[in-house]
Amino acid sequence: MIVLEQYIRALLAEDPMGFVHDLAASEKFGKNFFGGQIPKEAGRDIKRAFAKNADYQFLDALNTVHWTTTYSLAKLKGKGKDELSATMTYRGKEFTPAAGLEVGLWIKGRITLAVNDQDTMYSGFWGDYDSPHEGSEEAVTHRDKSSGRNKRPSMSKDYSRYGQLERGNDYHEEMARNIPYVLDQTTWQDPESGSWGKVNEALVDNWSPVGIVVGTANNNIEAVLSHSDVSPNEIELYTAGTIKQIFLLAKDLGVPIFDLNQTELWSPKLGVTKEAKVDKMKITKRQLRSIIKEEKARLLGENFFGGRDPVEALPHLKKALSILARNTDNAEAMDAVITAIEALEQQGTAE
Repeated sequence: MIVLEQYIRALLAEDPMGFVHDLAASEKFGKNFFGGQIPKEAGRDIKRAFAKNADYQFLDALNTVHWTTTYSLAKLKGKGKDELSATMTYRGKEFTPAAGLEVGLWIKGRITLAVNDQDTMYSGFWGDYDSPHEGSEEAVTHRDKSSGRNKRPSMSKDYSRYGQLERGNDYHEEMARNIPYVLDQTTWQDPESGSWGKVNEALVDNWSPVGIVVGTANNNIEAVLSHSDVSPNEIELYTAGTIKQIFLLAKDLGVPIFDLNQTELWSPKLGVTKEAKVDKMKITKRQLRSIIKEEKARLLGENFFGGRDPVEALPHLKKALSILARNTDNAEAMDAVITAIEALEQQGTAE
């Protein structure tokens, strides 16, 4: 009996009909409202009705990505309390960049409102929730430090007559589901293909980063792949421009970089994974010295350097050392290679 009661309560909490009834009962829209721009309190009532009636089991199955420019992306670090606008994609489906933007932050948090078409909500931009729109500068600063910036819809249709809809009436139930809001599977619409098609929108609160998403804009995918072997400590040395910013932010956030198909292109933890695998093949310091000595004799015997000073190979050896450094945590092996380099630098040849 208890299980049945819990199931009924769950069904009632996942109900488009309940949502439109709640909006019809709201007095915050005003008596002469027939659709269009709404006051702040009406926007808050929409979010309250959404929280009461949404199917969060379904919403949790959606991936959410906030799309922006590369240099704006860095400003989001530490802003998890601020609600972000994000596109929604069902798990396993390809991401679609919003408005052709070049990079996205894949986030996971609580969806406080969702629509199939962002133009039916118009939640505005981050600056729209700054002073003086939302109060004095002091009040906004205090809010930013406590609860963060909460967004809300500024547009709505007129739901005042939806209170007349009756449960169990198929036509009325269909009317209740024919709304722009995404409450459950029955109100969800797959996003249109193409970055300039109709874009859905979710407001995501208390979020944490999952990864950085790059698309085809500015050849970002190819650029990331061409640097996929760069270790976190080499980002400053081997990358530049917007790609450098993407790698640095991924490193700072501790998250991977993905393509639109959610394929991992690079991870700040990738080096650790490789090191863990190489660690199984440990060699001793004496063995490594012997290998170096034998290899040096072979190269000299084959006139590998073509009569040139072997010291000329030092830059290449150091490059190889940097690659070795990010692929092994064998301290003895690293120490032996460093010793060999130092001896070569001091003596001109390895003894």
